[in-house]
Amino acid sequence: MREEIEDYVFHRDFSKMYPIITHGKGIYLYDENGKRYMDACSGAVAANLGHGVEEIAEAMALQAKKAAFVHTMRFETEVLFKLAEKIAKLAPQSLNKVYFTSGGSEANESAIKLARQFHKDAGRPEKHIVIGRWQSYHGNTFGSLSAGGDIKRRQVYTPNLINFTHIHSPNCKRCPYQREKEDCENKKNWSCVRDIESVILELGPDNVSAFIAEPIVGSQLGAVSPPEAYFKEIRKICDQYNIVLIVDEVMTGFGRTGKDFAIQHYGISPDIMTFGKGVSAGYAPLAGMVVHDRIVGSLIENSKGKFVHGYTYSGHPVSVAAGLSVLTIYERDGILKKRPSCWRLSKTTAIGP
Repeated sequence: MREEIEDYVFHRDFSKMYPIITHGKGIYLYDENGKRYMDACSGAVAANLGHGVEEIAEAMALQAKKAAFVHTMRFETEVLFKLAEKIAKLAPQSLNKVYFTSGGSEANESAIKLARQFHKDAGRPEKHIVIGRWQSYHGNTFGSLSAGGDIKRRQVYTPNLINFTHIHSPNCKRCPYQREKEDCENKKNWSCVRDIESVILELGPDNVSAFIAEPIVGSQLGAVSPPEAYFKEIRKICDQYNIVLIVDEVMTGFGRTGKDFAIQHYGISPDIMTFGKGVSAGYAPLAGMVVHDRIVGSLIENSKGKFVHGYTYSGHPVSVAAGLSVLTIYERDGILKKRPSCWRLSKTTAIGP
């Protein structure tokens, strides 16, 4: 079949010959020669329900028949409200407003921009620097790539990147600060936490807008969890210096770590939480951010309620319909409860319908 098709595709890697997938079912993908592949990685950690779930496809088709595209600058749809409600009710306390994008990079870009506008319009115009972590990943747009700490992806574009600041990601097994976990715990003095405050003071708290982190570092470290007290301490520091805490749940959200969102393991509420991947189980491009009431309240008070930002496909009805169907299946079929307690992010396997 490949020989019959002229190749006009700009491939991600021109040195490779990619298999042509004709269809998928459950945890398997099938190519044009009938070869079967186990999708053990769930695609890009996204295909949470496996392939060929007709219920999701039908929900998308039904919405496409009703209205395939509605520009959220002018109109909204019923499915938008329904999915936002489901996500908000799963999110940590006081995160009650959901903004939709097409992918995780856009979601983190949106969060960075919202943090900046939040400070500027509230009379803190100098707050603009984002602190990220090395060995983290937040996306491939210039803003999200600047905040992330993926050296390989950053290298080519270094001259174009925003001058954000980075600290080490916590890794108790291979501590970048040469500390022992027991020593940190006993003294209640974590170098990975202390480093953040030191950097804030060095930059000047009046200049720092946000701190962004994955609750469990995914692709760059291989599912590494922070010390148990890490995010509680970070929450205190962000509150002290009026810094927006952005938690990136694009990979870890919707049951990937045994809870609806991984930050729920650590008992805190961020100011902005981004999500993606599992929200639509890979059936449509969909992601977004859930925003804390205090950020929304400030937007209404100081910005006339307007977020100066937006994408053409934000809240796309067909993608949102896919997400609504996926979350309905998660809830109805108890998908999260069926996952074994020993399941870990690094051993992701797609679940068949």
